[in-house]
Amino acid sequence: MTKHGDMKLSRIIETDVLIVGGGAAALRAAIGAGEVGAKVTVALKGRTGKVGASVSPDSPAVAWQCADGCSSHSGDSPEVHYEDIVATGLGMADPRLAKIQAYDIVERTAELESWGVEFVKDPTGRNKHFAAHSCFANHHRAHSVRDIGRGHAGEIVWAMIDQSKKYSIDIHEDIFITDLLVRNGECVGAMALDSTGELFAYRCGSVVFGAGGARQIFPPTAVAQIDTTGDGYAMALRAGAELTNMEFIQYMALPQEFSMLDIPGMYWSAFPKMRNKNGNEVLTRYLPAGVTPEDAMRDRCQHMPFSTRDASGWIDIAIIKEENDGRGAPEGGLYLDFSECDLENYEPAIQHHFDEKKMQRKAIRPSEKARVVSSAHASNGGILINQQAEASLPGLFAAGEVCTGPHGADRLGGGMVSMSIVFGARAGKYAGERALQNHPGELSQSTLEPALERLYSNSGGNKKDADLFRKLQSAMGKDFLNVKSRKTCERLLNHIKELRDDLLPQLARKDLSTQRRAIEAENSLLVAELMIRAGLKREESRGNHFREDFPEMDETKWRKNIIFKQENGVLRQEVRALQ
Repeated sequence: MTKHGDMKLSRIIETDVLIVGGGAAALRAAIGAGEVGAKVTVALKGRTGKVGASVSPDSPAVAWQCADGCSSHSGDSPEVHYEDIVATGLGMADPRLAKIQAYDIVERTAELESWGVEFVKDPTGRNKHFAAHSCFANHHRAHSVRDIGRGHAGEIVWAMIDQSKKYSIDIHEDIFITDLLVRNGECVGAMALDSTGELFAYRCGSVVFGAGGARQIFPPTAVAQIDTTGDGYAMALRAGAELTNMEFIQYMALPQEFSMLDIPGMYWSAFPKMRNKNGNEVLTRYLPAGVTPEDAMRDRCQHMPFSTRDASGWIDIAIIKEENDGRGAPEGGLYLDFSECDLENYEPAIQHHFDEKKMQRKAIRPSEKARVVSSAHASNGGILINQQAEASLPGLFAAGEVCTGPHGADRLGGGMVSMSIVFGARAGKYAGERALQNHPGELSQSTLEPALERLYSNSGGNKKDADLFRKLQSAMGKDFLNVKSRKTCERLLNHIKELRDDLLPQLARKDLSTQRRAIEAENSLLVAELMIRAGLKREESRGNHFREDFPEMDETKWRKNIIFKQENGVLRQEVRALQ
């Protein structure tokens, strides 16, 4: 029994590979490690099939970029897919990982089909799969996964849950991993709390993070909030792993009173008027000379996320600027006025990847208060991995939204889910092989102490975690979402410091629930700081990163990545190219 103050480490669980997370990336890693004969333990902070971004209910379909022959008539191929990934990343993606993604996804797609995942068939019968456009792609290669109501990529998750039963895999539900354990510069386990608040540790040869993103750092919208608070990023950084591309966050202008599927082909094709709370049309106020609202909306039909690469970015900039100037809709965002649009006869600008049964035009007219709000969607940054999906910290592997490399300043639609599978498979395989060759020794007091010290150096107070998250989300929404500058970033850093110094120590830690939320709040503050510092450092605009004071892309100075690493408690920042 190891003591730290009043705390007791109740037990140590031994396994070959510890998988942290329960979504697509984590489960594919578990299978990959099981395939090489490793004993695998999956620890997730919720229930199987119910946790993480993979099963988020707020997306109508999964785009699955795969050049498996269904788009070959247009000249598409895995090599062309690779070139698309690199071009979309605008110099911020690692070409080595992009190539792996483009080529491996063909095998992974066939594998998923053999496990029972149903990709929508081509209704014309010319190809095996339905393939259409998805964000930023130059070819219609996006497959669609049949949706029967299990969330964004729920069908893939449940197929892998079934497949995982073939291997030596233990699933530990309602487990909250608080920190990685590091000995002699290698990851050898993790500290954890179970559903009763009992403290214990995992000892293992490798750890794989499939722990998702950090959406709760940003303001909530009408879509479902998911339990991603940046835990994976924060734990990896504290343990000594490198992170990069943290300034590249995907934001979307999302409809509130109507569904994207109510007006197929993307509702921007109908060219609605964007109006503020005073009824004034606002988009023309922000557009450069020679650019029309129709130009911006036509560009937006090529991709849902905000990007500075074309005129569509002014849509999102207009939303945030109007809100910050007090002219946004009281409920948030701006109104879309479809009163002059012929929704029954208009032609969609482009065929998107939705299931063909969902493409039947409903020809409805949204209410007079139809709105769009700017919402954070996903992070393109995270733990920096190599071709084996291993982090710079030996023994730590990662896949999915918690890592980066195949993604850059923008990414192809559907690239995150498919990357979860491609690099989940690699992470599991190589983590399993490493663990079978490297058996960890005993977890010494010096190995355990940093995690124990961080957990229990603060007894807490009576403040609610919701207060901290509300303040953090409000500040990030105002000063970081879509539009940022030196002034807003410096203001945010001061705000983060105030929350960390004044409110975080006062959060209640009286039971497991409040202890967990206090740790999540600490993680979220750290990850928000990384995003802000990266955004402040990058004095240019590139992809989804827009600096109002540096509105142009600077290829001479900034075709480089901003790398973070923490050493002896000190955060270090470096600029270097991944290529």
